[in-house]
Amino acid sequence: MRLSVDCQISETGVVKVQKIKQGDRWIRVGQGRQWQDKNGRHVLIMLPTEEVWEIIMRPDTLIWEKASNSSRRSMLV
Repeated sequence: MRLSVDCQISETGVVKVQKIKQGDRWIRVGQGRQWQDKNGRHVLIMLPTEEVWEIIMRPDTLIWEKASNSSRRSMLV
C-alpha cells in the first residue's frame, strides 16, 4: 500500500517521519527505529491508535509503502 509521508531526510540518510496521510487527513505519528537494507529505508511508526506500522521508502522510486503484515498493537510491559 502506497503512503503519503511528511518527513525530513538528513544528509546522512536518517529519516524523521512526522505525519502520514490517511484519507484526506494528515495524522501525526511517533517514530521508532529505522534501518536500511536492499529493499529500502525501513521505519517503524506508531499511530495515535497505538498501532505500529513498518513503512519502507523504496530506493529505486523513492515511494513510501506500508510493509505487508506490519500492523500490530503496541504492548506495554
